[in-house]
Amino acid sequence: MPVFVQSLIAWSRRRPLLALLGSSLVGWLVYWQLTPAAPVPRPAVTKAQAVPGLGAERAVMEKTLLDVQKENAQLKGSLQEQARALHQLQQTLTTAERERQTAAAAQEQRFEDLLKRAQTHQAQQARQVAAAKPASKPAPAPAAPAPAPQTGETPPPATQRLKVWILRSKEPASFAGPPPAVTRADTPYLPAGSYAEGRLVTGVFATSRSGGALPVLFAVTKPFQGPFELQGPGRSPIATALPLEGCLVLGKAQADLASARVIMQLDTLSCVMPDGATFERPIKGYAVGVDGTLGVVGRLETRDSAYIARAFLTSLMAGAADAFALAKRTVVVTPFGGSQSTMTGNVGETAGYSALGHAATQLSQFYLSQAERLLPVLWAESGSPARLLLLEGLSLDGLPTATMLSSRGLP
Repeated sequence: MPVFVQSLIAWSRRRPLLALLGSSLVGWLVYWQLTPAAPVPRPAVTKAQAVPGLGAERAVMEKTLLDVQKENAQLKGSLQEQARALHQLQQTLTTAERERQTAAAAQEQRFEDLLKRAQTHQAQQARQVAAAKPASKPAPAPAAPAPAPQTGETPPPATQRLKVWILRSKEPASFAGPPPAVTRADTPYLPAGSYAEGRLVTGVFATSRSGGALPVLFAVTKPFQGPFELQGPGRSPIATALPLEGCLVLGKAQADLASARVIMQLDTLSCVMPDGATFERPIKGYAVGVDGTLGVVGRLETRDSAYIARAFLTSLMAGAADAFALAKRTVVVTPFGGSQSTMTGNVGETAGYSALGHAATQLSQFYLSQAERLLPVLWAESGSPARLLLLEGLSLDGLPTATMLSSRGLP
C-alpha cells in the first residue's frame, strides 16, 4: 500500500469528522463534474439568450468551505483544551510523585540518623564498660593466645552494626479507616472464631415459619479454644484457651426442613466470675453439630396425619349423602335436549341427606385448614452436643487473666 494512502487512512482515523466532510465534498465535486448537463433547447427566435454563469454554484461551494473551516476551528479549539487539561494532569502527577519521593527520602534519612545514634550510644557504653573493668580489679595476665586456624573467614568485629528492617507492602491497605486495635495480654478477650464444646439444656420443636424463632439454652462444657499464640519464625504456635465451662449461652432456633437441621443463633453469654460478680454480654455466633456442619441434627415430627384422615372421612360422608339425596330424584330428558328433575322419594329424607352432605363438606374444609396450620417441626432433644462459635470478639471484664497451654504446644 502506498505511503500516501497509509497516511491518509491514519489522518481519517484521527479526525473522522473532517475525513467525512472532505470525502463528501470530493464525492459531490466528482458527481457534479461527471454528470452530463441537460440539453438546452434552442429558442425559436434568433435573439441571443444570456447563458447563466457559475455564480450560484460558486456561492454554495464557498459557503460549504466556510462551514468546514468553522468546524475545523472548533475541533482545533477542543483539542487544544484537552491538551491543556492533559498537561495540567501530568504536572499534578509529577508534583505528587516528587513529593512522595521527598517524603520517602526524608523518612529514610530519619531512620539512618536513628541508626547512627544507636550505634554511637552502643559504642559509648562499650567504652565505658571497658574503662571501668581495669579500675575495679586488675585482671591477671592473659595467657598467650593460641594461633587461630588459617581459614578463609575473617573474624567478626567487636561491635556489630545494628540493622533496622523496615517492612513495606506494595499493595494498599485492605481495610478502610484506622487499623484495628490490638487487645493486650492483661485484658481477658475472646477473639472472633473462638469455639467451645457445649450441650443443649432445653429441647426445642423448631418450625420453619418466618419469624417463628424459638429460644434455646446451651451450657458450656469445655474451655473456649482461641487462635494459637504465634511464636515467631521457625517455632510452632501454642494453643490457647479461656476456662469458661459452666457459663450459659442463650440463642434462637429455627428449622431448615430441606437439610433436617435446626439452625441456632447465639445471642447472650451469661457467666458468674470468681469474685461472685454476674457477667452478661450480648454475643454474635452460631452452633454446629458434632459433624462440624451448621445446625444441630433434628428429628422430623408431624401432627397433621389425624386431621388429614378426618378430612378424608368427612369428604367420603359428604359424597355418600349427595348420592343418597340424588337417588330420591328422577331426571327426565326432554325431546328438545333439556332435562327435568322430579322428586320421587320422601321430602324429609332428601332434605336430611342434603343437609348431611353440606355439613360434611364444611367439616372437611375445617379439618384441611387445621392440617395446613400444623407445619412439620424438627425436634432437637435436650442434651444434644453442639459446638459454639463466635463471629465477633468479646471482652471478659472481671475474669482473671489465664492462658492454658496444650501439652503439644509446650517448648
